[in-house]
Amino acid sequence: MKHTLALVLMVFGIVGCALDTQLDVYSQHNAKPVGCSLDIYRHTDFIKKPSEVIAFLSFEDGGLAVGCSREMVMDMMRSNACEVGADAVLISNEISPDISSTCYRADASMLVYKKEEVK
Repeated sequence: MKHTLALVLMVFGIVGCALDTQLDVYSQHNAKPVGCSLDIYRHTDFIKKPSEVIAFLSFEDGGLAVGCSREMVMDMMRSNACEVGADAVLISNEISPDISSTCYRADASMLVYKKEEVK
């Protein structure tokens, strides 16, 4: 019985603590300092500045994940955005915790603002 309990706890520890994060970078930019200033947009917001997508980030529940509250995911999203040199984040898909997952899940595009051309 002790061995079975130890095995269950070990398996839970191995597979039970991961938030599945996928970052696809489309163009390289200089990283910004940790905690850089970013604009955060929701899919219903109008982005007034011309911009381009430089990366796409997805957070999904990896199975029995912990550390996946909205606040934690948003912090990770901001951190990744600064690392890829983004000026803004456009959240395109948000799923609050529900019966199928205790995690906040989201997809987001990392944006850089286009420089205005001098004529």
